Amino acid sequence: MSDFIVFPKIHGLKIQRMVQDENHLLIYLQAVNSQDCCPECQQNSHRIHSRYTHLPGDLPCFGQKTQLILQVRRFVCINQSCKRKIFTERFTDLIQPHARTTIRLSKVQQQIGLLLGESRENSSPDF
Repeated sequence: MSDFIVFPKIHGLKIQRMVQDENHLLIYLQAVNSQDCCPECQQNSHRIHSRYTHLPGDLPCFGQKTQLILQVRRFVCINQSCKRKIFTERFTDLIQPHARTTIRLSKVQQQIGLLLGESRENSSPDF
């Protein structure tokens, strides 16, 4: 089965595994690049400082809640003059920095909000 049927191809990430239970589809993602670029000075670094797990919300898939489990690395900037000593790898095709949901879920939520706002404007006042 192709991963891209369920989840679009995201540059720099690969699906490690997918686990399905009665209520959830868990998608484990991991970076494939051995280095990343510092957002401050644009210097590439391969020195890993630490790792953490990020759990952004995503769109449902096949009627089930989808939970992404994203393994994220922190890198040490190797540029001695850079103000940012440690930086986190970014996956801007999937999620914006500091966001709790994927870009595609955010877009759907915005569209729903706009549609609900328009329908409320067109309805008669409740008072």
